[in-house]
Parts: sequence; C-alpha cells; structure tokens
Amino acid sequence: MSSAGMPQAKRLRIGVFGKRNSGKSSLVYALMSQEKALASGKVTDPVFRAAEIRGLGPVTFMDTIGFDDIRKPSEQQTKETAAGTDIAIVLVPNASMELELAWMNRLRKAGAVVIPVVSCIDELPDEGREIAAAVQEASGRKTLRVSTHANIGVAELMAEIARHASA
Repeated sequence: MSSAGMPQAKRLRIGVFGKRNSGKSSLVYALMSQEKALASGKVTDPVFRAAEIRGLGPVTFMDTIGFDDIRKPSEQQTKETAAGTDIAIVLVPNASMELELAWMNRLRKAGAVVIPVVSCIDELPDEGREIAAAVQEASGRKTLRVSTHANIGVAELMAEIARHASA
C-alpha cells in the first residue's frame, strides 16, 4: 500500500545477465527506449532502473555485473540480484557459452523465466544464427538475436518479455 492507502502495482523485475562487455547496459537502455549506456561501459555494482513500459506497466530493469567478474563481492551481488528476478535475459556474445548455460540453469532453479539472447549480432558472422541455434539446442529455450547498435531484435525481445509477463 502506498502512503495514501492505494495499492501499488507489483513491479516486474527484469534482470539482464551476461559476461563483462556483452552489451548488458546497452540492452537495458534500448529496452527503456533511451540512449546508450554509461560512457565507461563498466558496471561495478548492480544498477536498478525503474520504468513504466506500455503493455507491461511498472518495471525494474536490473543491469548486473558481468558474471565472469571473479571478485567475490561482485559474484555475491550477481547472485543476490538473480534471486529477485522474475524474467532473466541472459546474453551470449560468442560461441563460448558454458558460463551462460550454467547461469540459465541457476536462474531457472531460482524461479525466473529465462530468455537467452545472442547479443552484438552485427559483429558476428551470420548475425549470430549459428550461435543462437547452438544455445537453443543446449538450453531448450527459444533464443533471440539482438544488436542494440543496429537496433535489430529489440522489438522482438520486448514482445517476448511481454508474452512471459502476461503468462
């Protein structure tokens, strides 16, 4: 309840997970229809961004630290963020996907809906189609392909988020 006694809508929590420099911050900004992320490109603590998204209502986007960051506080912060996630977007920037698959399993076990996304496809051979097929086969999850730089796949990702949010 708000201070005025009116009920507050539950805020959908969408976490964006991936290795360092996989495009997490840029994707959060693209999903919020804002300009590119931090100039440094480095998130050293989880960043929570509240937004009102048409068709979804109140949303909190969680821009996480790269899960390949080996500093103990970072690893713990990412685990804590994962525990409160309703929908987890896991970015796969290249064919080396073992860590991403492990996190997908961890997030699913924590109760999150997992959406695998091949990121930065404008920089990949065949726009990431081969990687997406491998991720889909390994994870059993529909895998999307996105480039925030070229604005490819962002609308499809929003539609997938909306589909899961209404389920």
